[in-house]
Amino acid sequence: MLTIKMLEAMPPHTIFARGTFRDSPTEVNHLNSGKFRRWIAKRGAIPDWAIYIGEDTWSWDEIASNDDKLFTPRYIKYLVHCDDESLAMYRQ
Repeated sequence: MLTIKMLEAMPPHTIFARGTFRDSPTEVNHLNSGKFRRWIAKRGAIPDWAIYIGEDTWSWDEIASNDDKLFTPRYIKYLVHCDDESLAMYRQ
């Protein structure tokens, strides 16, 4: 589980989690495309963080440089198990 202490201990711009999900109401309904999508969780310059999403054919670096962020708290917590304090540091 991601905590604020873990987030503060990470170097800036660290990708600390990544994976794949089906873009659907049963998993993470980002665009409701039914396709598999890739995601990364990245710490910012200050101890904030965000989840970036890309196509399943993109490299992790392409996804990290993409500006397509996830904003729904339920889906954020589905992909990165985090406490409320670290969720409050999520970059909007």
